[in-house]
Amino acid sequence: MSLISEKMREITRRKLGLTPEELSELSEEDELSIIVKKNNRIPIFSMKKDFRKLGRGNPLLANRRFRTMSYIDSRIDKLCK
Repeated sequence: MSLISEKMREITRRKLGLTPEELSELSEEDELSIIVKKNNRIPIFSMKKDFRKLGRGNPLLANRRFRTMSYIDSRIDKLCK
């Protein structure tokens, strides 16, 4: 039994060129390279709060608490200096 419908599988395959199973087996770097290739830019997370999203969905997304490894590395470098 599959949790993803056949229609969703087809949409994923058509948009990304990968099935959901293949996508789940990719490493983080491979996923990022696919996103960069599709959008021609590296994804970023804004640090400004979006008050329209408060109280709905993921609190980390609403409060803009997602951080990338490059951000964390830059903060560590600042603290160590």
